[in-house]
Amino acid sequence: LFRSKAVEQKVYGIQADVMISYDGVAFLMHDNSLKRTTNVEDVFPELANEHPSMVNWTYLERLNAGKWFLKNDPFWTASSLSGVARFEVGNQSLSKLSDLLQIARDNTTTVLLNLRDPPDRKS
Repeated sequence: LFRSKAVEQKVYGIQADVMISYDGVAFLMHDNSLKRTTNVEDVFPELANEHPSMVNWTYLERLNAGKWFLKNDPFWTASSLSGVARFEVGNQSLSKLSDLLQIARDNTTTVLLNLRDPPDRKS
């Protein structure tokens, strides 16, 4: 279940990067690779070098997108998480744009989206 800690803190708005999966599902992703923020190399090593938009949602939704955060602690905040929050973060999957929009709607929160381009596929 996707939820936004930012919305829980009553922020004015949320910014998110959005890609479209190969089968047409809009999802939240900043990187041009799945390697840094998911366990793609463990689960689907054959997809590790693919651009995220070239992967079907049925594969993307099976990736873990939270363990890297706990391990690398990019914002120096992981140590402040409660045991329950650490469990939730550690089991986070990639999120659909529709989930974020529902949360924003339910909380009257502004959303700023950056739509990411798929890779150039030169023939």
